[in-house]
Amino acid sequence: SYRFVNTYRSLNQTDEIVVFSKEKWPFYNRVLLPDYVNKTKKWEDLIKYNEQELKDLNITLHTDKGIDLIDKEHKTVKDASGVYHTYDLLILATGSRAFIPPNARMDLPGLFTMRNKKNADDLMKKVSAGSQVVVVGGGLLGLELAAALVEVNVSVSVVQRSSRLMERQLDPVGSAMLREYVEELGIRIFSDDEVTNIRQENDRLQVILHSSRVLSAHALVYAIGTRPNTRLASEAGLKCALGVVVNERLQTSDPSVFALGEIAEYNKKLNGITAAAEQQADVCARYLAGDATSAYSGSVSMNILKFPSLDLCSIGIPAIPNGGKNYNEITFMDRDALYYKKCIIHEDRLVGAILLGDKAEFAEFKELIESKTELSEKRLQLLR
Repeated sequence: SYRFVNTYRSLNQTDEIVVFSKEKWPFYNRVLLPDYVNKTKKWEDLIKYNEQELKDLNITLHTDKGIDLIDKEHKTVKDASGVYHTYDLLILATGSRAFIPPNARMDLPGLFTMRNKKNADDLMKKVSAGSQVVVVGGGLLGLELAAALVEVNVSVSVVQRSSRLMERQLDPVGSAMLREYVEELGIRIFSDDEVTNIRQENDRLQVILHSSRVLSAHALVYAIGTRPNTRLASEAGLKCALGVVVNERLQTSDPSVFALGEIAEYNKKLNGITAAAEQQADVCARYLAGDATSAYSGSVSMNILKFPSLDLCSIGIPAIPNGGKNYNEITFMDRDALYYKKCIIHEDRLVGAILLGDKAEFAEFKELIESKTELSEKRLQLLR
């Protein structure tokens, strides 16, 4: 976790930090992979730290060498080469892997996920201007990848199992307006549908949907969510449920082992967003550096869709919960201008917001939600 390292070192700590990574390029910004695919950004633009910066931070970095085993009793880890390393404190930041349906034919050429540089490079080799690609998943990654491919004249179809795009981040109104925009980009949307079979015919994939439609494509990308990489923790006997269970210090069931990011389960909840991982890393670093008051209390859900010529973000809850009491909504919409804003208020506190077409209030609303500030007279100023 680059945020942990940066915070810990900024507090003048001299402890030795050793980082093991299965990947050749750790410390990169995964959410920018679609921009790398369409060559809007170079790989160097995604890197958080270069080699010199790591040396300046006095970090020993092992790339292409993951950890295969954790021995809590002897406080050692065994790397992929079979070498054992001792530790005083161990931090797990193993992230997540792409979810692939159990019946997916990943042995066929042209099937991809989008989690690392190799995935992106392999897809770039497979497709070019005029190619046809099927993206399975209408969430953030699926839509951003689809838009990135369209920019380089690739024909894209998105298959979404549910009836709405970004169903967890948007309400029905926002989702419908987003779909209008996506289809105007030339992206075909197949909602309430899913892939049931894939066949290879010559250099093409024949993608059969539940609706009996058949989509011909040069490549198919699964972007339907992730699963936390908890194997190491589970095999070491650490308490796991949805992820690796942690307390407010980000400690696991072993006080010498901490977990951050997509694998960390706090209060029966996982957080798959970058902001939450950075917040957890900051809390953990400060606690280990001697700040006994540093504690994690959960993260507010935040989602920002990076799209050409469209601002879209959601913070907190996107809609009033079923049966929820003492909730109110303040909305403003201009459908022709693709402009929609909504605030959700519960007991005089802002608990959720959707900003489509303009996200000028993002920082203000984020602060109001995180601080749980009573709105009082400020309520009259929201979206006015």
